[in-house]
Amino acid sequence: MKLSKIQSFMPGAHREGTKDDRSIMLLVYDSRKAVGGTLFFCIVGAVEDGHKYAADAYKTGCRAFVVERVLPLPDDAAQIVVPDSRAALADAAAGFYDYPSKKLKIIGITGTKGKTTTTIMTAAILNAAGMKTGYISTCGVSYGNYNSITANSTPESLDLQRHFSQLVSAGAEYVVMEVSSQAVKQRRIRGLRFAAGAFLNLSPDHIGGIEHKDFDEYRDCKTEFIRSYVDGPVVYNASCKHSDYVTADVENKISFSSSAEIEADYISTNAENYMDSSELGVTFDVCIKNGSRVGVKVPQPGMFSVENALASIAIAGVFGVKIEDAVKTLASIKVCGRFEIVGDMPERTFVIDYAHNEASLRAALGTLRAYNPKRLVCLFGSVGGRSQSRRAGLGAAASELADFCIITADNPAEEPVSAISDEIIAGFTRDCERIRINDREEAVRYAVDHSKPGDIVLFAGKGHENYQLINGRHIPFSEKKIIEDECAAIKREYAAVNGRLDEMMRVFGG
Repeated sequence: MKLSKIQSFMPGAHREGTKDDRSIMLLVYDSRKAVGGTLFFCIVGAVEDGHKYAADAYKTGCRAFVVERVLPLPDDAAQIVVPDSRAALADAAAGFYDYPSKKLKIIGITGTKGKTTTTIMTAAILNAAGMKTGYISTCGVSYGNYNSITANSTPESLDLQRHFSQLVSAGAEYVVMEVSSQAVKQRRIRGLRFAAGAFLNLSPDHIGGIEHKDFDEYRDCKTEFIRSYVDGPVVYNASCKHSDYVTADVENKISFSSSAEIEADYISTNAENYMDSSELGVTFDVCIKNGSRVGVKVPQPGMFSVENALASIAIAGVFGVKIEDAVKTLASIKVCGRFEIVGDMPERTFVIDYAHNEASLRAALGTLRAYNPKRLVCLFGSVGGRSQSRRAGLGAAASELADFCIITADNPAEEPVSAISDEIIAGFTRDCERIRINDREEAVRYAVDHSKPGDIVLFAGKGHENYQLINGRHIPFSEKKIIEDECAAIKREYAAVNGRLDEMMRVFGG
């Protein structure tokens, strides 16, 4: 596509430098990907300013740049000057990929916790009902033969448009996607229109550092999505005290509640957790405003799972899916890294989950406590470089609800793990038994090796992730595989010991 054509997608853009109308094969915002035939967007971020990498991009062959200020580049560099490079990236990406979002019905889901699970649940229900539906979530992008990983819950605008284009090519007609507060703040969803939206809940998170300056900004970003981007019905959690604020002035809305004391269009009753050798889950009844009642089984436990299921049922109902059909699909849905039982050791239960803030960790531990373990063990940490305010809350939740805490690393980035752990422990409100192990793999193996009969061990924070972020590098790391390998090693050791005992008994005739 010609550079002049791409420039036409960006309001307020003007050209500096060469007027050569060169062909552009790819848009990029990472200077390491900027080569000949690419257009490099100099994004001003919370930590880095892309303008300072323009010279590096020029050295690797890039000759076209989108900038907020004219840079001292050679004369053969075309510089398209815009008021806001992030907004320009969203506008240019949509045009470059021929506006793929307009060929899809997009459903957006926001909230502090539950976005990933509700997104995947909803997509599964719609697909089972014959609607060709992909999803974009923390767990990745998926539809048909198209599967891709994501760096964020809601990808950058350029990546979003590329995913939309690929999903359209794969045959998708609907997309269910997570919408984070950062995505709104950073204009990643600029230009998108949503056929439906959902608000799940709100509690303090992503506040401080490079994220939101305070709770009000965090809340208002989620509110902006609901009020400004959603054209169709809004499904919301009537049990959340912030729902009235977030959905104010929204005329077309549908409510759900996990409390029979709160009036809503969908209400859950008789919720009970269950547990078997391969899964934890919950059963409950859904009471609909027309008076009918339907039983539901979801292979994930806790009241938050009830609310996620209610939200997905309500969203699917917007698109004509009968509740009986939605319930059939929910019974078989498992979400990777969300209350997933892993490993195999007698009388122990190992659970991996993505719980990474105080609200989600309290919910996870509270749910597991209901199963009456002899000991509830919690292995967790907190991310580095952001969300510093999250750490004390994690410490408070774990110290109050777990019997034994293992404090370790969780994507420490450039921060020392010991410093992060200090802030977590400073938040402890009860002097519970605990140990610090900075290396997460070592900590995971310790948790398995030192588990006791009757234990439930929660490995919190990593969930589905297959890496650790350490000193700017993504290091391959699969918590699930480490647990499985350690369980297998212990079973082999037991078998070898028992074999030797049997041989001794045979030799000595015992």
